[in-house]
Amino acid sequence: MATLIPFLTLIILFEIVLVIKGEPLVPALFAFGDSIIDVGNNNYLQTLVKANFFPYGRDFVNHSPTGRFSNGKVAADYASEVFRFTSYQPAYLNLVKERNNLLIGANFASAATGYHPSTPIKYNVLSLGQQLEYYKEYQKELVKTIGQSKALSVIYGSIYFVVAGNSDFVLNYYVDPFLQTIYTPYQFSDILLQYYFNFIQDLYALGARKIGVSTLPPIGCMPIVITFYGFPYNTCVEKINDVAIDFNKKLNLTSTKLLKKFPDLKLIILDIYQPLYKLSTKPSDYGFSESRKACCGTGLVEVTFACNSISIGTCANASEYVFWDSFHPTQATHKNFEMDLVCLPLDQLDVILRMNWLEFNHVYMNCSAKIIIFPESRDENSSGKVAIGNLAIVRDFPEVFPEDISDLPPECKVEFAVDLIPYRMSASELKDLKNQLEYLLEKSFIRSSVSLWVVPILLVKKKEGSIRLRVDYIDSCIRTSSGVKLGILNLTSGILDEIRKCQKSDLSLVDRMTLINQGRGGDFRIDESGIM
Repeated sequence: MATLIPFLTLIILFEIVLVIKGEPLVPALFAFGDSIIDVGNNNYLQTLVKANFFPYGRDFVNHSPTGRFSNGKVAADYASEVFRFTSYQPAYLNLVKERNNLLIGANFASAATGYHPSTPIKYNVLSLGQQLEYYKEYQKELVKTIGQSKALSVIYGSIYFVVAGNSDFVLNYYVDPFLQTIYTPYQFSDILLQYYFNFIQDLYALGARKIGVSTLPPIGCMPIVITFYGFPYNTCVEKINDVAIDFNKKLNLTSTKLLKKFPDLKLIILDIYQPLYKLSTKPSDYGFSESRKACCGTGLVEVTFACNSISIGTCANASEYVFWDSFHPTQATHKNFEMDLVCLPLDQLDVILRMNWLEFNHVYMNCSAKIIIFPESRDENSSGKVAIGNLAIVRDFPEVFPEDISDLPPECKVEFAVDLIPYRMSASELKDLKNQLEYLLEKSFIRSSVSLWVVPILLVKKKEGSIRLRVDYIDSCIRTSSGVKLGILNLTSGILDEIRKCQKSDLSLVDRMTLINQGRGGDFRIDESGIM
């Protein structure tokens, strides 16, 4: 199972790093993608998708808007802090303008972009391809500044983050009738993943070797999506969430193909779906009071220019809200966000964690042998017995098994057996049984027996007037002193003699009894002697 770790306490270094006091843990950080990590590139574009006005940025370091789509910091900022950079990676277009902080990396992300080329065109923002072109320009400037040898060291040793896909669905597919006409959302996912494959391949060709890629979040839980597609339930739109889940599964498979194609590529998938789904559906469990509505304005539809200084209803304390506007998380969500590491078939991947996490999980570190030992999972016992949750059938079909199932059933040491007892049916019961069987045959719920093991049967009228069904199991019965005990019936020796006599004298009777046994006997009657 993947390990759930607070993202901001997780340092994904992909290799053993010698930590020097005051120095960053990696040469530089680079970010590509959309508004989740955009730190201001759209400020320099002719687009309506901007966040360089109040109340965006009101809780940022200088309490002023910067182009970040949040009330404060975004995930890219917290990642920079974790890697011990003293300043945040600037938006590349701002870096071009001011020519500062060149050595710590750059942020190329642009809000409203996506993997599909039509997504950024709709909003006149930077495509992922254009972001790569700017990265090439950055590399040239880096070589001019520190020389080719040091520049290559920075390029190959840095961390690259990719966050995209949200806008492809929310701002493109689900608002474009033409795309919906020619593709199902699942077919559209397949197309996006081909673009994803090509993008990572191109990024690799430019020197990236350590890449972290985010999955889609539960886009069906975004306030704006619930507003437009959640009627009448006013909760997460699970139909849209299912599309995100499908995309994420395919993302894992596509990433595995990339790892096989590029053996020296260290690629991890950062699963943000489950953690954000929990925040959205149970906010109070994580210290939030509201997830259906965002902080800005009414919290139902406001985003970018619709979330402004005159928006009525903007909350006073954004830290109580999961979402800042109807599309983007608050600073508090970014800060306390937990992320799941998706298990991929990786080789030589090292993850460095803070000591508090190692201590909490009782991890043993042997520095001499250079090994780390993780304790056995708590849901497995010392006898090696497989835990219930690890059984494939229980894991794959959770709706079938109760949540409180504690253990496997004990091994049965005794053979199972059922003792058959005599049972007497009245005439009315027999009539009801016949009617039921005829009805079931008519409806094709049952069918006539075609077994060669036919059994002659007859009905016998007893002295008190009742009628009993008799079955002749002569060849397989067990004889007793008082008669013969046959299945659920108890035939006396006198009745058996009568059956034998009938079988010898009237073969048609045997044929009729056989037909009845096969469900094809039709109506029948009992004569005065009690014989059918």
